[in-house]
Amino acid sequence: MSPDQRTVSWKNAGREVALHFQYEVHAHHVHYLDEVLVQSDIRESGSNNLCLYQADGSGKACPAMPRLKQEVAGVYAVWFVQGKRYQTVVLHSSEFSPYDTACTFDLETHQFSAFHPTK
Repeated sequence: MSPDQRTVSWKNAGREVALHFQYEVHAHHVHYLDEVLVQSDIRESGSNNLCLYQADGSGKACPAMPRLKQEVAGVYAVWFVQGKRYQTVVLHSSEFSPYDTACTFDLETHQFSAFHPTK
């Protein structure tokens, strides 16, 4: 990660891979899949702000946001735990207002499930 938090980079097969963004991003190397999970700013990527990239830098998946009663504008935060298939994600949604809307994200199927308020 660059000092300005706008570039995510790593080495793959001896060459540097770099992903550049206009705004700050959060990235996590998913060791067991050898993929990179990137959460970009919704001002830049809209609701497609959670993406998985393969080790060579090619895009693997930018899952569509789930359909809830209230609009989901994208991902607000990922509580990433290395080695875990299921990650807790907080969504930009007022579904459980006044609480935030959390759910589970499956790194392998790219599905969101188990929606609940963050209390």
